[in-house]
Amino acid sequence: MDDIVPTETKKLFDPKIDFCFKRIFGHKDYNFIDFANKVLALKEENKIVSVEFLNLEVQKTYEEDKESRFDVLAKLKDGSRISIEMQLGHDSQYEKRALYYWSKLYEDPLQENMRYKDLTKTVAIHVLNFNLFHDKDSFHSKLVVADENTQQRRFHDFEVHIIEIKKLSKTCYDEPNPLEKWVLFIKDPSKENLEALAMQDSAIATAVKDLEILSHDPKNRVLYEARRKYWLDFNSQMSDARDEGIAEGIAEGIAEGIAEGIAEGETRKALDMAKKLKLLGIPVGTIKEASGLSEEEINQL
Repeated sequence: MDDIVPTETKKLFDPKIDFCFKRIFGHKDYNFIDFANKVLALKEENKIVSVEFLNLEVQKTYEEDKESRFDVLAKLKDGSRISIEMQLGHDSQYEKRALYYWSKLYEDPLQENMRYKDLTKTVAIHVLNFNLFHDKDSFHSKLVVADENTQQRRFHDFEVHIIEIKKLSKTCYDEPNPLEKWVLFIKDPSKENLEALAMQDSAIATAVKDLEILSHDPKNRVLYEARRKYWLDFNSQMSDARDEGIAEGIAEGIAEGIAEGIAEGETRKALDMAKKLKLLGIPVGTIKEASGLSEEEINQL
């Protein structure tokens, strides 16, 4: 989460921090409604007009909560549910957890003596502070169940939207569409950006005002700073672990490549790999042992 800006350089809270995210979208129905309508791109007659929040409570030990997920859940008049989740950290299990969270939301209304027909459509909106789908450039993905052959949609109760805010191009700052404005609000809470967005969109202007009020409350700042500090520390730890893992992986991969090259008689490949291993600072003795090359050959690289 390398784009979190230290509080000292800006007064307003970062909406990506879970504490702030829930206060903006989970305590203000108009923010939730407008954002959800922009994500879902519903027709005028089907747009959301009111919601009932189902998880308004904020735990007393919230600042010590280490979860990387924080969601806002609301029920519409027709009984369907919409969850908006801000996901700051990425891990290898995210896709499975996303499906699991959706399934738990879907089954939650089904209590004893209730029938399956009582289950209602459940929509999950995941706002991600990382790139999930590396094979596409678009920041917004709508996931549904469809027939692979006909591409016709099936099982309409399932719907997941993925918003990858890091994919939002800087060109969007000039003339953002309605959804891009909300994503820019979340992604870049700088004074210049928020002032520009507020002038373009009355809904964003209201959210900016809410953010200002939230940011200037001393009690809120204590909770916010605790969460921000946790995420900065978490990001630093993950970065260190990632760097160490990459270095180890490269060294192991190069060593394996050298061994394979020697076995196949590809002397040039072994020399090239040994050169890369040497550039990583691996001791000559280790390179010699792994590659089978002489110390003289390695020193000449």
